[in-house]
Amino acid sequence: MQNPVVQYFRSHLGKSITETIAPITVWLGGTIRQAGEGQLTIDFLVEPKMTNMYGIIHGGVISMIMDEMIGAAVYTLNIETEFVTVNLYVDFLTTAKAGDILTAKSQIIRQGNTIINGACEIFVGERLIARGSSNLVGTIIQKN
Repeated sequence: MQNPVVQYFRSHLGKSITETIAPITVWLGGTIRQAGEGQLTIDFLVEPKMTNMYGIIHGGVISMIMDEMIGAAVYTLNIETEFVTVNLYVDFLTTAKAGDILTAKSQIIRQGNTIINGACEIFVGERLIARGSSNLVGTIIQKN
């Protein structure tokens, strides 16, 4: 049986993200380029609202993209347990400016019963601008 989450992402290849259950993902925008079980590639346009006072992308936005990308890669596993981020380690290697297109590539490195480890790399063209990794823990989310 085909993974319905991967099928959903694949049915939206080349399309902008305009709706999702995570409002921050809509704020980031993005265009889905590739999807598979445990991996995603999405392009993001660096908008002026994403930059700092120097006119380059804010480190918090890079971290947010990584957190979303790794979380989405977990989502493609189509497992019933909800996972939340325990930690996020980011290496900021160089900058990007408004108008640049970021290509974020995430993948699941290890899937355990309780902990999942994922990674993300962000490029501008062929230039790697940031890389990071994260551990996520399975949990029960209490909804208010």
